[in-house]
Amino acid sequence: MRALLVDDGRYINDTAKQLRNHGHDALLAESPQEARKILRSQEVVECAFIDVLFKPNLDDLDRDRQAGRISVERGLFCDSGLAVLDAIATYRPSLPTAIWSESLENRRLHMIHAFQWYKVRNFYSKDAVGAAEAMSLAITETINGTPFIDKSLYESGVGQRHWPDLGKTLFPRSDWAAIWRAIALGATSHEEIREKIRSCVRKYRRETLGDMALAADSMSAISEYNGNALAFCIAFAARQRSFLLDVTIKKHFP
Repeated sequence: MRALLVDDGRYINDTAKQLRNHGHDALLAESPQEARKILRSQEVVECAFIDVLFKPNLDDLDRDRQAGRISVERGLFCDSGLAVLDAIATYRPSLPTAIWSESLENRRLHMIHAFQWYKVRNFYSKDAVGAAEAMSLAITETINGTPFIDKSLYESGVGQRHWPDLGKTLFPRSDWAAIWRAIALGATSHEEIREKIRSCVRKYRRETLGDMALAADSMSAISEYNGNALAFCIAFAARQRSFLLDVTIKKHFP
């Protein structure tokens, strides 16, 4: 079985070598860009294991954001594992696919979106499948269509069917999407939000932020901020910056 491993981790080459001892061939891509090239090619791939975030892309996002090279509407947003899922949906829609990542807060919404939007049903924790034997079993499960969600990832919300739809919760309207991105880009006041979205939102109302905070409260408690919607939204956007400024999320919710 030949698996596409999309990961920039330092141990990925060792994992690939060990997999060969378990009857698998591993094709490596260290970035979403490399993965897209492989998926568009004639390379034989029987399943894909995709990490969520890639450090070089996160570093580029932070640099561009701090330098003011990204706006709510323009600029190089962050490429993530979601872009690989998008390429699979376009070029190889029947390819068995799994997400493997750490159970960290800044990856949670990406994985939930992968479950809700792309119907991914196999999620593995890197801690649990770091050994080649466990990875080999995960590949077999994914190819055979056997769903699996690691306990730590499930407890964070991945795969829980009662979890609110992210599109309806965070981006039910285009002005909400613009406001979330403005805050993720660094707006910390109503005046700064208004300035950052002025080119795409005709009128900004402070009450909108209250509605957004209440909607997102299912993912992070607003009570921790004494009901202060602005403070809540700033903290939430800081934790979820890579998701709110993700190029694929922008494509889905412009």
